[in-house]
Amino acid sequence: MSIENIKTVAVVGAGTMGPGMAATFARYGFDTYLSDIKDEQIEKAKGTIDFVFKTLVGGGFLTEAEAEEAKKRITLTTNQAEAVGKADFVVETVPERLEIKKAVFEELSKQSKPGTILASNTSGIPITTLQEGISHPNRVVGMHWSNPPHLIPANLRILPERAQTKSPRPVLARLKVWLPHPHPRFPRPPRSRTTPRRSIR
Repeated sequence: MSIENIKTVAVVGAGTMGPGMAATFARYGFDTYLSDIKDEQIEKAKGTIDFVFKTLVGGGFLTEAEAEEAKKRITLTTNQAEAVGKADFVVETVPERLEIKKAVFEELSKQSKPGTILASNTSGIPITTLQEGISHPNRVVGMHWSNPPHLIPANLRILPERAQTKSPRPVLARLKVWLPHPHPRFPRPPRSRTTPRRSIR
């Protein structure tokens, strides 16, 4: 898969990080699903997304019109299977517990298309552990975000070659232009002097 083939993104988990992550993908033109198993989290996420875009407009990152267009690209849902099934790129941001993340990745493996890249927002669980028992495990990668995700670049962790076959590495190498750095289709937003640079390892 090339980055040009990634049109739709699914963010799984609408807790602390999910709404800001979803807003960031939508900001850069991707049709974005934000899913959670709890209705109350979806309702709460609506307010968080509004706050994120208000912050971006207030900081000069977006115009009001751009923010409104970005919000239209976000779909909130409790139907994870539908969201993941339509996505070309999925990133989970569920609680940092191995048993929860393993269970989620088993679901994502079954719900997603074979070529869909599955990313984890884990900060400490080895990606190779999350690959275990997954169909096409080479597509499981790390994409760690910091809070607030709409302002701090994601940290992309690319697996060593020995851990992969038919690696999605070419796609990941080009993801360095993402979030909140510019996608080739969109202009570069202003950078705060205090915003950390992305790191790829």
